Amino acid sequence: MDLVRFPVVFDGEWVNTDGKYKFNGRECKGVMLSPSSSYEDMLKTVARIINANLLESKITMKFAWNSPEPLPPTEITGDEDVRFFMAENRVARTPLYVTIESMSGSGPAKDCIDEVSKLKNDQPGVGSREEVLATFDQVEPLGNADTEGISPNNLPNEVEVPHDEVPNTPHAQPNKSPPSVSSRSSRPAYKDRMPRISLLASSKKVVADPNAVRSTEKFTSSDLVNHSGHNDGVYIKALFKDKEELQTKISLLALQKNFEYRVARSSKNILVLKCISGDCKWRLRAAKLKGSDFFQVRKYYPVHTCSLDIRHRNHRQASSKLISKCIKARCDGVARSYRPGSIREDILKQFGVNISYDKAWRAREYALQSVKGSLDESFSLLPAYCEMLEKKNPGTVTHIETDSLNHFKYFFMALGSSIRGFRSSIRPVIAVDRTFLKGKYRGIMFVAVCKDGNNQTYPLAFGIGNSEDDVSWNWIFTKLRDCVGDVEDLVFITDDNMGIRKGITSVFPNANHGACVYHIGQNLKAKFKDVNVHELFFKAASLYRQSEFNDFMAEIRKVDQRADQYLVEIGYENWARAHFDGRRYGIMSINTAECMSAILQDALELPITKLVDHIREILQLLFWERRNEAINMNNQLTNWAEGELQLRHDKSLSYHVLDTDLQEFIVKDGFFDDKVNLNDRMCSCQELQLEQLPCQHALAVCRFGSISCYTLCSAFYSSEALVAAYAESIYPVGIQEEWDVSEEVRNRIILPPSKHRTCEHPMKKRKQLQSEEKTVRKCGRCGSLGHNRKTCKAEIADMPGSTSC
Repeated sequence: MDLVRFPVVFDGEWVNTDGKYKFNGRECKGVMLSPSSSYEDMLKTVARIINANLLESKITMKFAWNSPEPLPPTEITGDEDVRFFMAENRVARTPLYVTIESMSGSGPAKDCIDEVSKLKNDQPGVGSREEVLATFDQVEPLGNADTEGISPNNLPNEVEVPHDEVPNTPHAQPNKSPPSVSSRSSRPAYKDRMPRISLLASSKKVVADPNAVRSTEKFTSSDLVNHSGHNDGVYIKALFKDKEELQTKISLLALQKNFEYRVARSSKNILVLKCISGDCKWRLRAAKLKGSDFFQVRKYYPVHTCSLDIRHRNHRQASSKLISKCIKARCDGVARSYRPGSIREDILKQFGVNISYDKAWRAREYALQSVKGSLDESFSLLPAYCEMLEKKNPGTVTHIETDSLNHFKYFFMALGSSIRGFRSSIRPVIAVDRTFLKGKYRGIMFVAVCKDGNNQTYPLAFGIGNSEDDVSWNWIFTKLRDCVGDVEDLVFITDDNMGIRKGITSVFPNANHGACVYHIGQNLKAKFKDVNVHELFFKAASLYRQSEFNDFMAEIRKVDQRADQYLVEIGYENWARAHFDGRRYGIMSINTAECMSAILQDALELPITKLVDHIREILQLLFWERRNEAINMNNQLTNWAEGELQLRHDKSLSYHVLDTDLQEFIVKDGFFDDKVNLNDRMCSCQELQLEQLPCQHALAVCRFGSISCYTLCSAFYSSEALVAAYAESIYPVGIQEEWDVSEEVRNRIILPPSKHRTCEHPMKKRKQLQSEEKTVRKCGRCGSLGHNRKTCKAEIADMPGSTSC
């Protein structure tokens, strides 16, 4: 079972601002726990992480709700709260906020009594709580000489004292100072450095110290340190779920403490570790519990007596898999970029260990795989994910296509809320774009998006294919047609890809196809190198009147006849608004689709199921934000449409209107005499018909006749349509362990694509086309092109009035 990862924020306090609760913490650490952990397990782990003593402090654990409405934080008080918190962290990273309060009235005697009673069940020879309480009147105070140099941190972890070696006196000679245990040189035998604090069960007499309690039986200092929250997690009787977890723990401890060990014995049931120095006494012995996979530490001596000369900057325990566990938190996130060079620097600073670049790169790959999952296994998980996505979001359409050998070929997804919103409230103009995947397997992502009434990107459908060819585009458009059906006046905007054009013509024969003017402009710039041609083209493409368009084309012909011929070959009906057969609603480029592709750039190297879920997560957040924004709009139209009407209204204030009858008017704008028909919603400038939004001439007529201009606006621009477009919520699929998948889907086999990248380091950035404009650096020091001020080699001119030394 995978561990649940979540951050622990502490050293702070809760603040309530306008009904919203916020925790201002100054420290944060990462924690990994099993989903089946109890409240006691979480409390002990948190206490160890934040270095708190459970006997002296009260720890309060709370978490905040990720909800659009402000809710108070929820306190974790039992096992049921822990299980709910673990389930929440399966969906999103929910921080655990921890506050610490000192217990009132908890003196040294109380701590000692509680500690003894807690350990009583595991420590033979210790009396009951009543017996301990009864003997506390006989507690003998310790002098300065008795307590000097003794604390839980410098006592040896493994202490076994035979009864015959226990002195008859309650404590040792006061003038004899205890030997130091911090030195790594030669040390006396343990019987010669008897601790001064002891609990003699046989004499029923307690000698107590606030910092330590010891027994003559097999009560070790490691047990005391662990209960006090100052242990490294390794002590006698400590349990680990398997041998691998134990070895990982010891390896991390070896990195932190800067020592190395060797495996003296290893089998299915036994693990024996020793220091690499033959003279060092550090050792650990663990055995497998009978009938279980758990390993328990049986013997552990944590003190190193080896020489410092055997320490090296290269560490035998610093493997790539171990380092991946150290850097896993830095790799948890789609946009996280953690380079191997930075990994090497961080490992050297943190542990003082040198690792190679290849080892750092492998560690990063292990960490990414641990956090994001395996690329190969993700394909087999995709059918189950799609079924759960369709169950959680009714109306969602997903398709997976494989070849005869069950290798992945194509994938298509359109969420039900997007489909219904497009059919009811979105302008029927679809921009299509594609981008290349960055992972191990070659592939293309297809994106189909629209624009809502507020002129924002509205995602409609997504697809993934092995390659970009006519068959792929035909399959994608076929699945898209099955979702949206036959839409009246449907328009597609694409770049100059011939495969897209063929697919649209084959699957949507009644739809109009428009070319992206930005890509045509970039081709003009690359082919003819004339800035004037480029600017004239964009102006001509955006005009509504054919007479004005012809004038600009004549100017282009004067500048460069080859550019005019190139535009004629493309076809005016494909890119010029004045000659377009359909209605583009002012959408002239595929900028909306490219924006969505840019949003997904960091996720294109994720495993396919993680990539699809990341798209779902982006759409979930986008719909929630846009819905709240649309609900708060007080205008009849969207904010963007209201702004457009305001600009056009201001320009029409000087127009002169002449009425011919009740429905037709003549508007004089100083250049043209335009005819406006309110009944047919037409203007001779064609802007009203093509955008379905009142032009300047129509606004002048509305003002002249005291007519509401909103009657001439399309319903696509209304705020009600915007609310309807984002009305439905998008829901996550939940944690994998709770998926309810049919037997047919569970048994379906999806293998990775048969072709994959041969290079170990795939290219992350695509190569720019020859027609695309490349950025040229300009030096801010000398003004020359091709370099910057850091690499500038020009001599610095003397400032006026300056003198040389």
